[in-house]
Amino acid sequence: MLSDFVKRWMDMVFWWLPDTDKNTRKSSARQQTPPAQEPPTPRTPEPAVTTEELAEEVAADGDDLTAIKGVGPAMAEKLRHMGINTFSELAAVDPEALTADLKKQRVVISVDRVKGWQQEAGARQPAT
Repeated sequence: MLSDFVKRWMDMVFWWLPDTDKNTRKSSARQQTPPAQEPPTPRTPEPAVTTEELAEEVAADGDDLTAIKGVGPAMAEKLRHMGINTFSELAAVDPEALTADLKKQRVVISVDRVKGWQQEAGARQPAT
């Protein structure tokens, strides 16, 4: 009984070493080959969206607000949900009101950052 205990203890201590004892149940279980499985069916990859397609989609919906420094895809999406789709709309909005609306959505932003966005959006507006 003590020798069995010591053997098990040694197996636990040296679990990371390869098993050289061919008579143990563990090694015979490892030597068995697993049953054959059917190969997985290959999935057809979805077509990648090109930059031109994204630009056309943005042009149809409004200006690409991500062109403004500090406005990423997530922020642009938030602005679009708030009804700001073009540079001129961003330049015309009240910065304090926009900051307050963004803070309601748990976005940490300052009024100065929004004013910077507005200045850059004003520079990007098409000349009329």
